[in-house]
Amino acid sequence: MALKAHLVEARNRLFISLIALVLGTVGGFFLYDEVLGLLISPVRAYGGEVNFTSVMAPFDIMLKTSLLLGLVFSAPIWIYQLWAFIVPGLKKNERNTAIGFAAAAAPLFIVGVGMAYWVLPHALKFFISLTPENAQSWLTTDTYLPFVFRLLIAFGLAMLAPVLMVGLNLVGVLRAKLILRHWRITVFLIALVAAMAAP
Repeated sequence: MALKAHLVEARNRLFISLIALVLGTVGGFFLYDEVLGLLISPVRAYGGEVNFTSVMAPFDIMLKTSLLLGLVFSAPIWIYQLWAFIVPGLKKNERNTAIGFAAAAAPLFIVGVGMAYWVLPHALKFFISLTPENAQSWLTTDTYLPFVFRLLIAFGLAMLAPVLMVGLNLVGVLRAKLILRHWRITVFLIALVAAMAAP
């Protein structure tokens, strides 16, 4: 394929992914109240409160929550589009492997997001327990919800990392021997990403 054809294909696949994201975000808009209630409920369960700090904050949070839901809902499509862009350059046996990994990646991303939501109450319980007896945990949406969104996305992407590494190993792009040879760098990168994503 010529460079121009690659760019056209990349544009088309990006366009499909963006349409899926927009449709997922619209769907997320209708679930906003229920999802926001789920995200705030762990704070209330441990005696905290989440408050809006400005007139525009509710609208801003509505957009961010809907966008997060759109990202989750459209995961099967944008992950498939990413793999489909890579697949034509592979051999037939590699292509079958890549399609299998793409099929496994979307559910794993969603499982990662679900796992983050399971971890969230435990993290909040610890942090809110540090509040002095004479004080109350008064959280703002501007700080709490971005923290939650970052946690959800980090867990989702973390579940994709092993799939990506195994897939790259099978198609010969990133050999297991190379990872083992540079294990110190691998451990350092894992620690770095974990430090940035951790509560």
